[in-house]
Amino acid sequence: MKKAFIFIIISVMVGFFVSCQSVGEITTTEAQTTETPITTEVETTTESTRVEIDAIFSSYEDYEEEHFIYADVRIYFTYDYPNDLTTREEKRIYFEEKNQEYFENSGLEIAKADNVYMSRYSPFFGLTYKSKSDLFEDFNLLKQGYKDGYYGTVEVLLNTVGRFYMIDETSTLDSMIEMADLYFGTEITYDLIPFTLLANESTPSLGQNLTYDSLSDYINDYPDNPYDIDAGLFETDVLIVLSFGHSGSLSIEGIDSVFYLDDDTLEVAIKSTAGSTMMTTDYNPRIILLTIAKEDFVSGVEIRPHFHTHFLSGAYADRPYHNTVDQSDE
Repeated sequence: MKKAFIFIIISVMVGFFVSCQSVGEITTTEAQTTETPITTEVETTTESTRVEIDAIFSSYEDYEEEHFIYADVRIYFTYDYPNDLTTREEKRIYFEEKNQEYFENSGLEIAKADNVYMSRYSPFFGLTYKSKSDLFEDFNLLKQGYKDGYYGTVEVLLNTVGRFYMIDETSTLDSMIEMADLYFGTEITYDLIPFTLLANESTPSLGQNLTYDSLSDYINDYPDNPYDIDAGLFETDVLIVLSFGHSGSLSIEGIDSVFYLDDDTLEVAIKSTAGSTMMTTDYNPRIILLTIAKEDFVSGVEIRPHFHTHFLSGAYADRPYHNTVDQSDE
């Protein structure tokens, strides 16, 4: 083990499920890495087990190593434990000793994981990997502990794609690699529309997503003209007002891009940042104003704000915001 790591609470780990936050149709995903992935074959030797890895490896250069997580592994030891452990101290003494015993006997001490967590009050333990290759090199080791009966099904959260892979007697390294590399080459691209950002700020209340092609229509809804919109703007542009709420865990930085998702939907990609997919439950109304040229606007389309979120943890780093895999699942 490279170093010990204490997770705050087990429930935090659940937050790496693919998460969506509704703002009408707002969803939260993570940008793929900017560097073109390359297919690499790596040969390693761990004990007597030889592992050949033929997978796609990205640099993740946009992420700090301190925060980045490639995968979390969650396991429960299979030993029976007494029901008469009534105090926290009794549980702590029992589970600390038993977990350490099973951990050592299972052979996981030689795992390449960066961090390990062992519960003091249950038969649970977890491993954290920052390296894709290290996880794949440990595949046979993780599977062997399951086959030997030390623990049950191994649950692997592939953080950069937001999917779970289960290691049991039927699992293969190739099938895990297939899931890990599922989204490479699947990005759907759109023709981007030039825009100008006029305002991005918090607001006391939630409004609607609206478009304006004249100052009089805008003044009807905003008689105080709080953003000093001038009549000259409407000679060439359409004003778009977005109103949505978001968790305080999400930092709204502005607009990433604007494009037509289809004939009926104009998507405004909201550029945002978060530490992880775990979000606080507070609700913060926000307003964004932008303009696009009248020649680029189709009257009557739905305006759809959509979070394009960069997760510092690396969540969804290999999963494009729009891709053919998720589109086919809809």
